[in-house]
Amino acid sequence: MAKALIDLGQGFLEDPANKRLRELLTSERLSTVEYYKQVIRVIYRLMFLFAGEDRDLLFPLDCDPAAKENYLKFYSVSRLRDIAAKVLGTRHGDLWSGLKTVFSKLSLEGCPPLALPALDSFLWDSEATFALNEAELSNVRLLSAVRNLAYITEGSARQKVDYRNIGAEEIGGIYENIISLSPILDIERFAFTLGEGAFSERDETASHYTPTSLVDELLNSALNPVLDRACGEKDPAKAIFRSSFSP
Repeated sequence: MAKALIDLGQGFLEDPANKRLRELLTSERLSTVEYYKQVIRVIYRLMFLFAGEDRDLLFPLDCDPAAKENYLKFYSVSRLRDIAAKVLGTRHGDLWSGLKTVFSKLSLEGCPPLALPALDSFLWDSEATFALNEAELSNVRLLSAVRNLAYITEGSARQKVDYRNIGAEEIGGIYENIISLSPILDIERFAFTLGEGAFSERDETASHYTPTSLVDELLNSALNPVLDRACGEKDPAKAIFRSSFSP
């Protein structure tokens, strides 16, 4: 995960076409922290698409099968995953350009010719990645990021991440990893990396992932007894409400 973040964070900075992005960072109109957050959102978008495509949940039920096939063949992240498994990529940016089209369509009115719905959330809003919407990214950097998100290496064997069946524990582990990292940006050299330092998303937001085992224990020890007692009352709903505010 960290490698994918570095691929994107460094990839946007090093592309010679992204003068505006570098100017925003140099002038501090875009902070290092905000830049990092926007890179994270690109990662989240990719993970969402991996899961949505692999579970066949991205497309409307009444979508045109030909439009869906067109998306999968020419625009999908599944296609990027297959390419990443075979080639390192080049300095061209056509793959990122196609991915930006997908992001844009999902954030606006959708795109029936590609069977894409409109997703009404901040993650897909153009404001969430305002500094990157017009930025360029080389195929080699994008494919490296995709490779690190889509595959794990065990010994000499590469195995595809099973986004179709990935569970809450795995997602929680990824989230824990991301929020514990801090962006490190060398403005003069435009070099981006990650460490565990002065800032992390965890520090700023007090965010933590609670494992399912702890949630289950909390429910068993705190909530279930309240529900059991309430069920014995004449009005269970009022009993629950009264228990919620009892000292």
